Amino acid sequence: MWVLAGLVISGASLIASNSDNLFYVKRPFDLEVMETGYKFVWKQTERPDYYKYHPEEKKE
Repeated sequence: MWVLAGLVISGASLIASNSDNLFYVKRPFDLEVMETGYKFVWKQTERPDYYKYHPEEKKE
């Protein structure tokens, strides 16, 4: 049990001491809300238009 606790504490310390960790109070990027949702299997499911979110991959 001591070994397991030591591994957990050392792992958490290793992650916390990593200099690449960045914590933002306010996000520095925009958020895009996609049209999603859940419907039952037997209901008609409307799929979001994939090319609306990825127009560069549209095949003409």
